[in-house]
Order: sequence, then C-alpha cells, then structure tokens
Amino acid sequence: DLAAAALGSCDTSPSAPRGLLLHLFAGGPRDGSFAHFATALGFDVIERDIILDPGHNLVDDRVFAEVIELIQSGAVKAVLLGTPCGTFSVLRIPQQDGREGPPQLRDRLHPMGMPGVPRQNLNELATANVLVRRTVIIAQAIADAGGVFIIENPPDRGDGPLYQAKFASHAPLWLVPEVIELADRTGAIKITFPQCALGSDFQKWTTLLVSPQLVPQLVDLSRLACQHPDGHRDVAVGARAARAAAYPPLMNRRLAEAISDCLTSLGGGAPKESSHLAGDAAGEASEPAGEDLDAPAAGRGSKGIVADAVDCRRNDLRGSKRSRDGMRDAQLSQRARQRLKRRQAASSGEAGD
Repeated sequence: DLAAAALGSCDTSPSAPRGLLLHLFAGGPRDGSFAHFATALGFDVIERDIILDPGHNLVDDRVFAEVIELIQSGAVKAVLLGTPCGTFSVLRIPQQDGREGPPQLRDRLHPMGMPGVPRQNLNELATANVLVRRTVIIAQAIADAGGVFIIENPPDRGDGPLYQAKFASHAPLWLVPEVIELADRTGAIKITFPQCALGSDFQKWTTLLVSPQLVPQLVDLSRLACQHPDGHRDVAVGARAARAAAYPPLMNRRLAEAISDCLTSLGGGAPKESSHLAGDAAGEASEPAGEDLDAPAAGRGSKGIVADAVDCRRNDLRGSKRSRDGMRDAQLSQRARQRLKRRQAASSGEAGD
C-alpha cells in the first residue's frame, strides 16, 4: 500500500528547523499531510485554510497582507498553494445526459468570468477571482524573496493531451492571464500527472505550476500514468469530492522532499535522509524535461465583492491585469513591504543604542 509505505518509512524524529514553509488552502487535518512530511524533514510549517480556522480567509485584506509581509521578511522558503478550483471544474460544463449541476462560470474566451453569469453566482465568481489574483501575488512574492512555489489545480481539458470534446469550452486556472504572466516572469513550468499513480483512490489528473528550481525534483511526475484500465471504483463527485481534494500521502511526501532537495541545492541546509518512493511505484523516468510537462493521453492536444464581480467577468486577456481588485492587492502588498521596512529600521535603531 503506497500510503502505508509513505507514512511508515518517513523518519518523524525532531530536527533543527531548516526554515518556514507555507501551505495555503491546506484542507483539514489528516495523517500523511504535507506538514507531516515537511516537519519530519526539518521544516516549520504553517497551514492555512478556512476549514482549520475561519480567520484564515485570504479574501480578508488583513490576512492576505500578513502572508505577504511574512514572505517579504525572508522567513518563508517555499509556498504550496492548492487554490480553490470549484469555479474551474469541468463538472460545471453542460452535458447532454440530463445531469443538473452548478452553472458554468468560465469558458476559454472568458477565463475570468463569462457574460451573463447568474446573479446568484456573482459573489462565488468574484471571491474565486480574488483568491486567484492573491495566489499569483503570493507566488510572485516568494519568487522575489528567493524561495520557490507550487500551485496545484486541475489540468486543461479543453486543449492539450487531456482534451475531451465534451469539455472543449473548459477554462482551467492555467488560462487566467495573471497566471500565464506569472509563469512567463518566473519561468515556472506545468507538470501534469494522475494522483492514482501516487496512491489515490481517484484518478484525479492534476497540474502543478512549479518554480523552475523545482523541475529537476518533480519532472518524473509527468511520466506517471494511470494503471487502472478498468476504471476507478471511486469518482470524485458529490460527497466524495471533499475526500478526493486531499492529496494522497505519497504525493505530499514527494512535494515535501522535492522542496527539501531543492532548497538544499540552493544552500538551504543539509536535508534529513529520505528516499523517493514515486520511482518505486511507477518506474524510473528517463526522458528529459520539456517546457510544459503534461502526461500523454488520448486527444489533440462580502458586498464589495459582488459589485466587483461585474468587472471580473468582463475581463479578458487584455483587460484583466488592470482590474481594480488587482490594483488593490498590489497596493496591499506594497504597504506590507513598507511596514516590514519600518520594523527593520526600528530594530536596527534599537540595536545601535
């Protein structure tokens, strides 16, 4: 059992902290979490999720500013972001099977929101867009501070290796202009793989956008394949969706080890001894990394937020970067940087007295 192997062979004895890692949108507490493995590797880990504490909501300007200030202090070495994906889900795309579901809010021409979004869904869309923009700002902040990031979300089903005709209008997170620009600025690479190859009960194809420094440690994930030709017993819909949202222990271990090895190569201190189990589970990878590393598959390739939703859904590839919320978030980030500088100056003055 991959989960038992991942948990059983990891040394959980205490170690001198090697730095601070942030796991944002971490989900609820569970065995085999990312924090479990990262702590065993000598890191301090801060997990943030409204499931853990409603006060962790990154839509709150104060919470967001605190995260940015912490990153800009230099204390944080890496950030893992499981950005909420509900508004990007293919399950929202209308099908011909009579299935009823939540309305589609995005398509490939309107990744920030389609025209005519139902009024009752405006708050949902706008909140999701705020979290996407803040994901990008947080990732850029850790890159600017010399650290690394991983952003996790479902893959593109409207184009590329995982294309399905019934999902041709799918707009994944990866089509959001700010996310594209983040990847261009930082050199981040997308890596796509099925979580079932890492012990999940669900196939759960997944894309990671990772800092370029992490590619050597994670490239082999792109060569994992689903080994369930007869399909999967569990499908990640309805009541099972929450369970499917949790990463399997082996995936958490691989991410923690990748960050550990990467930071060591960048001068982040000696790691605790560890072994990569993904190679044992799926075979060793031998092909070189590509630019976007998608696993092969068939196919071709609170009040103010509601008001802001109208602007969000009108944004397209040319206009979204100039949105009012984006400017506000940039200002919050700048104010956090200024507060940090004032604290550092005050601390220097006290030290000189």
